[in-house]
Amino acid sequence: MTSDGECLDGTPIRSFNVLGRRLEAKRYPLYEGTRLRDKIKEGDICFFYLAGKGEGRHTIIGHSQIDKVEFPKDSIEFNDILGTPVDRYLRMGKIHIYGKKILLHDIKEDLTFIKNKQKWGVYFQGGTIMLQKTDAKIILAKNEVS
Repeated sequence: MTSDGECLDGTPIRSFNVLGRRLEAKRYPLYEGTRLRDKIKEGDICFFYLAGKGEGRHTIIGHSQIDKVEFPKDSIEFNDILGTPVDRYLRMGKIHIYGKKILLHDIKEDLTFIKNKQKWGVYFQGGTIMLQKTDAKIILAKNEVS
């Protein structure tokens, strides 16, 4: 999950732009407070979900397989964006960006990890979610990506 951020000069930066920079670097940060960070490993599939208020919010825009989990010497992700220290990075393999973003509102009824469909947003708190294969297949099938 990627949320909106704030630049050092106080200007907002939308989740779409933050994620774009992460994908360009082919690495995704996990922080000390990131749920399940110790369970994520090489070979796992990572879906990219945009939170926030800007372009593409509440959408899944793509996925990648994790090639490596790296522990940084420098815990600052970007020199120009406020953030908490990075605990580890997920090094991405081939990144698949979907031609059409998947709106969470369109698939939330089908996803098994969302138990309370009216309060679906609480299931995205903490930054990561462990998906069952059935949920991953629903997401992949929505964009005909395999």
